Amino acid sequence: MRLDTAVPFGELYDTEEAFKEAMLSISRHRISRDVAAEWATNLRYLTPAAAPEEEQDATVRHASPDNTDSLVSPDPSSSGEASDDFCACSYHPDDYFSEESHRLALTERSQFPECVHYLAVSYCWESASSIPVSAGHSTPHQYTIETRNGLRRNKVPSHVLDRVIAYARGLTKFIWIDQECIVQDDPRDQQDGIQAMDMGYQRASFCVGLLDVVIDQQRHIDALVAMYEAEGVNESQLKDLAEILELIAADR
Repeated sequence: MRLDTAVPFGELYDTEEAFKEAMLSISRHRISRDVAAEWATNLRYLTPAAAPEEEQDATVRHASPDNTDSLVSPDPSSSGEASDDFCACSYHPDDYFSEESHRLALTERSQFPECVHYLAVSYCWESASSIPVSAGHSTPHQYTIETRNGLRRNKVPSHVLDRVIAYARGLTKFIWIDQECIVQDDPRDQQDGIQAMDMGYQRASFCVGLLDVVIDQQRHIDALVAMYEAEGVNESQLKDLAEILELIAADR
């Protein structure tokens, strides 16, 4: 395939017939996104692993006058809310990520259908795996992940999980990150995941992109905050803003 997106059609095709033939050729490669849409609404997630005494299927902890530790299954029809407001993740124990979340569980694709209450993470695999622990930063934690096939170590670099979990604390119970949540040795799951990637990010309640660039100047942060909060960037901050935006734009 040629990189010709900057070349006018008139230079690419000598005749109108040649242009039409190219369009017909492209049309024969159309694919349906039905499979991708189904895949994107049945994602796997990383979530804090339940403590042994809390491992209850389809239950949530519910305080009652008689027993503050009773476990009951929620009834979406009894809440008075529209059914559209109910999500399958309501059955999940109300455990959010914390600083101690070093043992994680990988949910199954059919476990939380249609759920959008997750944090979708974007980062560059190659660059993230090559970043050493720098001075002034603590050694990354060690993580264990529970799967239906048993326990395994994390595939995502530990320092990446440290950053993601720090962001997710108190925010959500689920993290979607492709390297962990797509079966990397399953060609079908990989292909479906690639085709549905945009939907996975679009549906997420929260999204975060991890940068390699280190912002260590307060003036750069101040300029970003002023721009983000639409307070107006004063003349003295223009250079600072240009510098930090250039750094971010150059990030992989």
